[in-house]
Amino acid sequence: MKKRWRFYKKSIFEFPYEESSGTAVIKDIERILLDMSQASYKAGRKNEAYGYLIGLIIDSQNKYDLTNYLKLNKEDLKNFKKDLDKALKTIQKGKYFSYNFKFREASVFFYPMLEQSVKEWEEGVHNSEFYKNLK
Repeated sequence: MKKRWRFYKKSIFEFPYEESSGTAVIKDIERILLDMSQASYKAGRKNEAYGYLIGLIIDSQNKYDLTNYLKLNKEDLKNFKKDLDKALKTIQKGKYFSYNFKFREASVFFYPMLEQSVKEWEEGVHNSEFYKNLK
């Protein structure tokens, strides 16, 4: 499993795309992060899986897989919301254009399309349909 993560991360950080379209690069990275989430989930690392999907929500509002995982695991949505709020406060600049954060015990990253402040990402999540449905 560790090899898989090493290769995923290499594809983003060590072998950057030579593409003129920033949108294409971000879409490919988002697909890799979705793959990392699915692999984490299958390996029983659900908080890591949640973390990568939270990263996708922060940047692109992709909420579908996370909503499904929460339902499958019968997560307490109030506790999840509290943990999400804590995670948003841990966002820090990472390698290249990425940002790192910690969700529960899992350290994860996301790769945003636009540069924003942590406060702006936090507000974006708080204003999202996904967040509003966490009761």
